[in-house]
Amino acid sequence: MADWRFITKFLENADNLEVLKISFCFGNLKCRVEPKQVPACLVSRLGIVEIKDFNCTEQEFNMVRYILRNAQVLKKMEIYCLGSEISWKKKLETHKELSLFEQQSEACELAFPLR
Repeated sequence: MADWRFITKFLENADNLEVLKISFCFGNLKCRVEPKQVPACLVSRLGIVEIKDFNCTEQEFNMVRYILRNAQVLKKMEIYCLGSEISWKKKLETHKELSLFEQQSEACELAFPLR
């Protein structure tokens, strides 16, 4: 199970991180505690984020919002919704909502591959 505290601690200690892959395969993201300072990798390195098994929870939306708002050199974020658990209508609504989030990187491509 993903834990926001673990993810933020990881980002704070991964200054050279260029690719981040997250899978929410066992349930919801727990506890949202944003770092006091934006991690260095979000400011200068992180170029690709891949999120699998996105379940459209508020906590997951908040995590995506935080990354998009702070990742200054992000080139691509791919978000794969949780397979058959989420209806096509919900996937389209999710795509629309995430597309409206503020993005720090003007070059960022937000992709929602269908599967």
